[in-house]
Amino acid sequence: MKNWIEIEKKEEGEKLLRLKIIFSDEQIKDIQIGGDFFIYPEDFIDSMENFLKKIEINKFDKLLVDLREFIELNYAELIGISAETIAIAIFEAKNNDGF
Repeated sequence: MKNWIEIEKKEEGEKLLRLKIIFSDEQIKDIQIGGDFFIYPEDFIDSMENFLKKIEINKFDKLLVDLREFIELNYAELIGISAETIAIAIFEAKNNDGF
C-alpha cells in the first residue's frame, strides 16, 4: 500500500494549505484537506474531498476548471485559499508520487 504524500503550500496573500493524499493511477485514492483557511459551508470540505476522488487527475487545466465549477455549483466559499492553490498542491503531490 502506498504511503500518504504530504504537501504544505502557502501562496502570497493566502493562508496555509495542508494536503495528505494517496494516488492510484490517474486518480486520487484518498485525500485530506486542511490548513488555516475557511470554507463555507463548513461541511463542504468533505464534499470536495469526495469529488476529487471521482475525477481524473491528469491535466492541470481540467482539474482547475472542474474544481472551480464544483465550488460554484455548491455555492461554497473559500476564504484564505483558492481553487488554483488546491489544484497546484495536488499536482505537486502527484509529481512527488512518481507520475
